Amino acid sequence: METPVLELRNLSKSYGETKAVKNVSLSVKEGEFVSFLGPSGCGKTTMLRMIAGLTSADSGSVFLAGEDITHLPPEKRAVNTVFQSYALFPHMNVWKNIAYGLKIKGVAKDEIKRRVSEALELVRLSGVEKKYPDQLSGGQKQRVAIARGIINRPKILLLDEPLGALDLQLRRHLCEEMKRIQKESRITFIYITHDRDEAMNMSDKMVVMNAGEFVRVGTVQEIYDDPQNMFTARFIGLSNIVTAEGLGGRSVRIAGAVIDAAENVAGERLKLCFKTEDVFVSTKESAGAICGVVDEKSYNGGILKVTCALANGERITGVRADKSETIPDGSTVYIKWQPSDGASAARL
Repeated sequence: METPVLELRNLSKSYGETKAVKNVSLSVKEGEFVSFLGPSGCGKTTMLRMIAGLTSADSGSVFLAGEDITHLPPEKRAVNTVFQSYALFPHMNVWKNIAYGLKIKGVAKDEIKRRVSEALELVRLSGVEKKYPDQLSGGQKQRVAIARGIINRPKILLLDEPLGALDLQLRRHLCEEMKRIQKESRITFIYITHDRDEAMNMSDKMVVMNAGEFVRVGTVQEIYDDPQNMFTARFIGLSNIVTAEGLGGRSVRIAGAVIDAAENVAGERLKLCFKTEDVFVSTKESAGAICGVVDEKSYNGGILKVTCALANGERITGVRADKSETIPDGSTVYIKWQPSDGASAARL
């Protein structure tokens, strides 16, 4: 089997009584874009710093391409880090900022010139190499920081919430740029963020963290389709979490209506999670539908989303089943999903 480019084995870190990272393990393939996603204080940055060698682990090991680097200093690891603050040298122009790491290593001038030119082209900054950091936009500074991070050809580039200081429109643009840069450079990216859209748009693999633990690891599609736990479902924005009563076979009762479930659930009370786009809302009465009252409406890209209050006090959001139908505020509606969607509802 191919040796993982990064392997974490039972890694832990505490600060006094606070357990920042709790006995976590992970394997990352070469060339993957992996995002650590979670709220502030969940241990994401501590994890990154242990990989970089900036923070020592209390227990466990870090392997890079099969080599145990747990106790190596940062400068001995084939890993570079890009921080939110960019950390550019203000007295150096773009060219010198990018070339700095190569110069320190004693790389020949011709090789430095070639590799800096390649890096500038990769991050689409050719033509601004003579400018200084205070003459650059936030997006340009971030791309200089990325170019400087990949110029030494590390096995892994660590990115600690690098877009956090930028406005929303620029963040979206740089997400696309970052994914392109990662694919073209073929360097493994480990990306730290609390923004689920960033993680879901860029990642090959996501690691959802909470209170120092990995609560869900998988591809974006795997986690979206099957979050497996309440924290993950809520954090990635799956708001349709409803209480169900198992009736046997594949039947459950939700707010008085009997619908299909994912498995045999006789006599159980459970939580089911449905994606908004799989739920259809109509004012037309329908057998096997859940009855609700329209509580809120919103348009998203021309699609009407309808949030309904159920008889059991819970809420569920779906899309209008028929685009020509008018759904007034406060009206009684009927909520359904296809049996295939009901059968694949995530059980939490």
